Formats: sequence, C-alpha cells, structure tokens
Amino acid sequence: MTCVRGLFFGLLSALILGGLTFSAAAAAPNGDKANVESVELFQGIKDGKIDAKIVFKNRKSAVVSVENKTKQPLNVVMPEVAGAVPVLAQMGGGADEGGLQGMMEDMQGGGGGGGMFRVAPEKIVRRDVEAVCLDHGKKDPTPFTEYKIKPIEEVTDRPAVIELGKQTLGKNKVDHETIQMATWMLNNDLTTEDLAKETWTSANGAKRPAYSQAKLQQAANLAQFATQKAQSEQTFIEPYVPTPKSDSEN
Repeated sequence: MTCVRGLFFGLLSALILGGLTFSAAAAAPNGDKANVESVELFQGIKDGKIDAKIVFKNRKSAVVSVENKTKQPLNVVMPEVAGAVPVLAQMGGGADEGGLQGMMEDMQGGGGGGGMFRVAPEKIVRRDVEAVCLDHGKKDPTPFTEYKIKPIEEVTDRPAVIELGKQTLGKNKVDHETIQMATWMLNNDLTTEDLAKETWTSANGAKRPAYSQAKLQQAANLAQFATQKAQSEQTFIEPYVPTPKSDSEN
C-alpha cells in the first residue's frame, strides 16, 4: 500500500526520520569523552567533518550511516528528529518521483531524544531507525531511491508533527500504524473520516477497511496528545480538532 493520496507531506516530498535518537551510553567507551571532539550532525556535515546517508528499507524503517571523514575520533551529537528528502525532488523531479516524507528514531539505542555516539577516524557507524511517511499520497521509499537527511524544520513546519516524532518513534510505546495515521492527521489535515474510507483489496477482489475504528480513535487521541505537548513547549499552534469534510470537498 502506498502513502495513499490525501492532502499532504508536502513540504518538499520528504520523510521524517522519527527522531534520530541514539543511545548516549554508546557515545564513548569507558566514558572517555574529554579528548574527543563533539560535533552536531548537521554542523559536522556543513564543516565537512562527517557525512550522513540514509537508505530506506520500506516506509517504516531505514538505515542511517554516519561517516567520520577526519583522522580523529568524533562524538556525533544527533538531533531528536530529522527529515529525509528525496534527491530527485530537490533536482526538480515530479512530486511522486520523490516518494514521501517522514520521521525517524533510533530502534537500537533506546533512551531519550538526541544523544551521541562515537565514530572512529575514517570509519562509518550504521544504525537502524524507525520512520513514518509525512506525505499522504506519495510513493513509498525503496532502497533504490536516494534520500538526503535534512533538519526537521526544513521538512515540516508543524510543531505537533515534530513533537509526535519525539514522543513516539523508536520508543516501542505505540504501534507504527497508529503513529503513521496520527502523522497524516497532523501533517495532512486528514480526519478519522478520511482514513476510514480507505480500503484494502484482497486477492479475490473483496474490500475491507484499511484501519479499524479502534485504531483510528487511538490515532486521533495521539494527534491530540502531540498537539497539547507542543503547546506546552511554548510553541503556538492551533489545536488539532478532526472535523468531517463536506460532500463537496470529498
């Protein structure tokens, strides 16, 4: 099933890397950090000290590779959440060529957002991350589509979407399908009624709802939680209130 067309993950056609949270415990063997330079991911890329690549396995997960391009060990400081933009979209490709947008978080490290990890001189560290599609309707990513990691603010300007990634992705607290639906609700202005209309078609042609009513309600609750959390962080956004569309809008 593709990221069924609804209204959004517009921005650039991107992906939210549901929080690039890496375990702080993995930062430095034996706790030795004093003589090792720490660099923030995107500043390190800008300065040419590190390089970062992402390869998507599917819409739900990807592998992030961070390369130390210097001859000294580095502690790489990761953002809580980051985005991923299809390279073709940046080069002027069609919207659907880019794939989707999403959010990601570390599936191995555990712990809170951000964190850092050690990368040896001229070596590469790879981590699995959880991701969600931000653009409801774009094609799913594949290992053959090239993406570029971007600061989350360049992928979505909605604080509640960013907060949703920080609070859920990579934390094993909420199932992926519920997080995905909540993301679409917040980022694409979709309602439970919109998503309730989506169906799966079996091999024999029979159709059934893609999402259960229980899951739809859980997603709406999660979207409301993320909105309230974002507001509590002193960021102004309008409360998320799912409202049915008129017949003329459907």
